[in-house]
Amino acid sequence: MLEPLVKTEVAICETLTELKALKMINKLDFDALKTVLKVMEPVNLAVENPSRNDVTLMNAGAILEFIFIKVSNLNNDISTKLVKILKNRVQERLNKDVMNLLCSLKDPSITP
Repeated sequence: MLEPLVKTEVAICETLTELKALKMINKLDFDALKTVLKVMEPVNLAVENPSRNDVTLMNAGAILEFIFIKVSNLNNDISTKLVKILKNRVQERLNKDVMNLLCSLKDPSITP
């Protein structure tokens, strides 16, 4: 939803310059939008991936790790806050007993 707005940054700035209303929007506004898009890109991939039919709860752990690593590597305020919030939310919702059971069912050598 933000991508079309970011793609039209030049056109918007030119129009606002012609209207002498450039103060309405700032370069920092577009930089913030670009940062949000970068942070949400791995999240978008991770949301689309579990939509497949062959994905299990075992895959969900790997997908979450993918999100945490990719978003953490961006090293900005938004990514840091997002990772912290996601980790807290996952800890609240994660049932370790069920995950251990799934691991042992998949690989009998693993004991819960």
